[in-house]
Amino acid sequence: MPPAGNKTNGSKKTLGILAVAAIGCVAIAGGAYAYWHSHYDLASKSPKELIHIAIQKGYAFKDNYNFNSEYNIEVRQLVPVSQPQISEDGSFVTTSVMSMQDINLALKMNGAVDYQQQKFELTPSITSKSYQLPISGSLPMLFDFKNMTLVVDPSSFRPLVNNFIQQTMPGKKINSQYFAFTVPSQYYEQLPLKGLVQTLPKAMTEGYDSIDDKNFTKDSADDADGKRFNAKYHIRLNTTQNQSEKMSTVILKSIQTQLTEQAKQVPADKKQNYDQVLNVLNHIDEIQSQTQKQLASAADNALKDMPIVSDVYLDKEGRVVGMHHEFNYQDERGQSLKLNGWIKLDYTQQPQFTIQSNADNTYNVDQNLLANTIMQALPR
Repeated sequence: MPPAGNKTNGSKKTLGILAVAAIGCVAIAGGAYAYWHSHYDLASKSPKELIHIAIQKGYAFKDNYNFNSEYNIEVRQLVPVSQPQISEDGSFVTTSVMSMQDINLALKMNGAVDYQQQKFELTPSITSKSYQLPISGSLPMLFDFKNMTLVVDPSSFRPLVNNFIQQTMPGKKINSQYFAFTVPSQYYEQLPLKGLVQTLPKAMTEGYDSIDDKNFTKDSADDADGKRFNAKYHIRLNTTQNQSEKMSTVILKSIQTQLTEQAKQVPADKKQNYDQVLNVLNHIDEIQSQTQKQLASAADNALKDMPIVSDVYLDKEGRVVGMHHEFNYQDERGQSLKLNGWIKLDYTQQPQFTIQSNADNTYNVDQNLLANTIMQALPR
């Protein structure tokens, strides 16, 4: 017979094993419940609440992804066309008549986002079959936020690039595949860029909140786009051009208000840095106001009332995996503007970048030339 002490120790070991097993079961059950509860919560959320969740997920800046999109744009407009005519005295004169012309554009965009490496790549490509606007080509570009450098691959537009080089740098020959533009530190080092980014979640939320709840509907994610995006949830937003303009105004005002409040908390010597950003935002606000006034005073109100359909698709975690946009405008003269397209996001730990820039294949554009370009672009 084993000693009593051994029996006690064996009982303690058995109880310890059972305790560990029980804790493990509770942890597993808790994890399963948390997943189910989170999923159930999303399923029970209203369309606008799902949009709020998607905004918070999107501006957490944690998820890396590749993306691709395709948009088709059709424009039908009246344009003046010069026509030669013979006058009564037999001389030639040129008159201008209005003629309806069509422009069709296909815009595709591919890219990658890596928040850990602080890199963003975008490759827009545009194709037009219209003889009035013969455009075709792509312009890959990579922005590295760590050193504030933009790398561009202008291969599709090499003749235009060579012409620009000849005009700005006579006698210079550059055969590099890429061009790099590094933003001088004096243009961003003191700016409250972090504070500006922090305003975005609240601003976007307030922007969507400015739209009436009845404009949001929760639709099936089993449609063609939902299957394309492998989506779990589908929210449709029906607005007009006028409502979209108001939403943009709310977003801008929210950013301005938040930055103004931030400026009150910083030392006096840093307040001017906020003022610079606010001046740019005020300039944008003025442009928006002028645009809205032009729309309000237009004889044809069709543009203001143009319906815009935006479909947002989310995965089971509430992240945006795709969007679809569509609008169709036509005025009483037969002029029209149509847009139909989508964007798809694929989340991954290792996003794929196509630009592989190094010292041997990249030409670094002179900072003074870049600085002058920036200064000319800034509002005065």
